Amino acid sequence: CCKDSSPYVRKCAANAVGKLHPRCLEVGDESQAEQLVDIITTLLEEDGSTMVLTSAMIAFCEICPQRLDLLHGCYRKVCHLLTDMDEWGQVMVIDALMRYCRTY
Repeated sequence: CCKDSSPYVRKCAANAVGKLHPRCLEVGDESQAEQLVDIITTLLEEDGSTMVLTSAMIAFCEICPQRLDLLHGCYRKVCHLLTDMDEWGQVMVIDALMRYCRTY
C-alpha cells in the first residue's frame, strides 16, 4: 500500500502503521514492529505528497518519537512542504522538527 500510485492509499497506509505498531509490541513481534518503522521511514524519504507526509509524520510521532535520526533523509523536504500541510499536522510536524533541531 505504501507504494500505491494514489496518495490517498499511501496516506491510509501511514495511518494504519500508526495503529498496527502498538499491537505488534503487545504481542511481542519486534521484527514486525521494526518493519512498520521502516515503512514510515520510506514514506518520509520517498513521498512528495503533503497529505502522505503529514500522516507519516504523525505516525512517526506516535510509534518512534525518540528515533529522530530517521528524519535525517527527509528533514529539508518536510521543512519545505510544511506550509502546505494541514493545520493539525503542522503542529505535530513542527514539534518533531524542533526536537530534531535541538538534538542535531
